[in-house]
Amino acid sequence: GTLLRRLTVGAGAVGEAASTPVCIGVQRAWPRGASAGGARSCRTSSKSGSSGANGRGDSHSRGCASAVQSIARILTRPSVELPGNAMASLSFWEKAPALSAVAAARLAGVPADIKPDAQGNKDTVPTLTLSSGDEFSGVPLILRYIARSGAAEKPLYGSDALSATQIDYWLDYANCNVVAGANFEAVCYGINDYLALRTFIVGHAISMADLALWGQLQAGTMWKKVKQQGKVPYLSRWFDFVADLPECKAAVDEYDLGARKRAAVAADAGAGEVKNGKKAADAGGSFDNALQNAVMGKVVTRFPPEPSGFLHIGHAKAALLNQYFAERYQGKLIVRFDDTNPSKEKDEFVENILQDIQDLGLKWDRLTYTSDYFPELLDIGEALIKTGLLYCDDTPVDTMRDERLNGIESKRRNRSVEDNLAMWAEMLKGSEEGLTNCVRFKLDMKSENGCMRDPTAFRCNLAHHWRTGHKYKVYPTYDFACPFVDAHEGVTHALRTSEYKDREEQFYWILKAIKTVRPKLPDVHIWDYSRYGGVRRVLRGPARAVWGGRPAHARWS
Repeated sequence: GTLLRRLTVGAGAVGEAASTPVCIGVQRAWPRGASAGGARSCRTSSKSGSSGANGRGDSHSRGCASAVQSIARILTRPSVELPGNAMASLSFWEKAPALSAVAAARLAGVPADIKPDAQGNKDTVPTLTLSSGDEFSGVPLILRYIARSGAAEKPLYGSDALSATQIDYWLDYANCNVVAGANFEAVCYGINDYLALRTFIVGHAISMADLALWGQLQAGTMWKKVKQQGKVPYLSRWFDFVADLPECKAAVDEYDLGARKRAAVAADAGAGEVKNGKKAADAGGSFDNALQNAVMGKVVTRFPPEPSGFLHIGHAKAALLNQYFAERYQGKLIVRFDDTNPSKEKDEFVENILQDIQDLGLKWDRLTYTSDYFPELLDIGEALIKTGLLYCDDTPVDTMRDERLNGIESKRRNRSVEDNLAMWAEMLKGSEEGLTNCVRFKLDMKSENGCMRDPTAFRCNLAHHWRTGHKYKVYPTYDFACPFVDAHEGVTHALRTSEYKDREEQFYWILKAIKTVRPKLPDVHIWDYSRYGGVRRVLRGPARAVWGGRPAHARWS
């Protein structure tokens, strides 16, 4: 039915179609000389030749039957297929390129002479002309022909009747609905929902359905705006995947005038942008970004998970990135457990994390724990109190949070060094008075960066620590411990996700403050990378799973 609704015979009576040049297109619903009523008569006429449901005679029935037979012969006869090196000709208006047809021909291995028409207009219909003189007009029919003529090892029309029928549907849907207009966004939202759990439009491989939809979006005028809004993540993910196919990229580079113009404008705009003697970093992700001041053989990276839960997929990215750069620069990788919060940490998490990173193939040179450095951290804390860079504060948590939010200094900020040292002693003992205090940095409460508004350096905690037991009553925060331990262990480059960008200023300030009492500590460079933004996220929870024959609890896989 879909095929018949799309066919027109270009010349001669319907009964002569097999011996005359034929044009199959989308401009008329039925062969010339046969009306829609005639077609219905063909379907409903009796074998005796009596009139059909609409009262037409059997001459129309025989005419439509002949047309159907002729069209079937045209679509299946050997002369339609390209013999030897015979090449079809694909023409279209150069400002509205048939990108999907160009990419499909290359993907299917169908030779085609591409002829953009500079004299065309918006009414110019893409046309594929065969060496036999036969023509196919309209992208859907061109794609159908290319799919049927392509190499057997590249089945772009699906692997069975169901797939082919679904592809037919999407060819028509893309051509008729994925067009600029008031409903374009709604159409994109619908396709986005459809692709939520799919990689391809139909089946499990690239098909003509993918190419047809990609071509409509690529050539359209509204898709870029909708994509930038970030409301169609599944459709955007699919589009980027298809657009990255070599055949699709080549089609855009060669024939999409709009894309070439936008690329040229972007190149001109970025040509003069130089920062620190280098071009501004490319917005796309890349492993080609070199580490700052990296020296071959001396780079040290670290993967510092907190043993307060099981690893998730974001941890995997962090671990593998750190290993990648350590190997790239022939350096070393440290795995360090940031165990500064005894209320949340368990040895069970440590054991599972170690097993998980082994399963990932991580190979580390050193395994350390922040708790190894508690004595040094406490000594540094006391030394910084003496320099006036730290102060003890018993402001209630809610009040402290509001003061930091509004840039209001604590009433304890200007305590004397003596008073701070006395309260520090109470905190170390875990006394009732000491437990009401924390130790804060004296940074800048007026800073526009909230992370610089006197963050906490130490707090009391009487919980049992999984390694040190009840030896300590005061523990450093991650913000305080990390800069020191990184520098102390010789980490040259600390990799952090870009969501912590506002904490870089704090990291460098704290390290500089610590170096006032530990001047021999080296510098540490922070290297940002994008956080994992998976569309279909891996969840973690109390469910139990089995990995490699052993319980994995809530592990990701």
